[in-house]
Amino acid sequence: MNFSVYDVLSKLLPGGILFCVVVLGQLVPKSDRLTDVLSLVIMYLLGYFIDATASSIEPMLFTFMGGRPSARLIQDQYEGRYRLSRLPVLIQHMQQTFPEQFADRSLWFDLLARTVNQKAPPRVTTFQEAYAFARNLSVSLCLSLPLVQLAFHSWYLTAAVACLCVLAFRRTKERAYYYVRELINCYMHEKCP
Repeated sequence: MNFSVYDVLSKLLPGGILFCVVVLGQLVPKSDRLTDVLSLVIMYLLGYFIDATASSIEPMLFTFMGGRPSARLIQDQYEGRYRLSRLPVLIQHMQQTFPEQFADRSLWFDLLARTVNQKAPPRVTTFQEAYAFARNLSVSLCLSLPLVQLAFHSWYLTAAVACLCVLAFRRTKERAYYYVRELINCYMHEKCP
């Protein structure tokens, strides 16, 4: 079993947000016997379930993003800020390399990811982890929103957490596009020099 700082932090921080809202809001009575180690275990478990929840609702998040970043970036008419500069080269390469799958662009990202992930370049892995962390943080803040209102009865605090939710979601969207673009660029660097 390999130790990964990302695995620990990606579970502890989102779980810690939810745990702090519950404890500070006194939604659950705090016991004097609640040790730091037990608190860390609870935060990690909460973060683990937040990660599972975030993975489950990812299609809904993509809807709010305007579609799957992997599908949007390879559209000819996409003119957003994350646009691929060498898209025509990729299209020509895909037509020659994968003629059976060429018509269905929804399969392209899976084909590209499968090829790139065989070597697992550190930059792609870093971008993927950054996206997953941002996604988990967004979901954690969204789950905390009703708890903050329930615990603190403060519309100002709820509005502040709602603003944090919006900022976190924006960051999640950016990270998703960065990850997809990095994976595609890595593939093109290797296969379409």
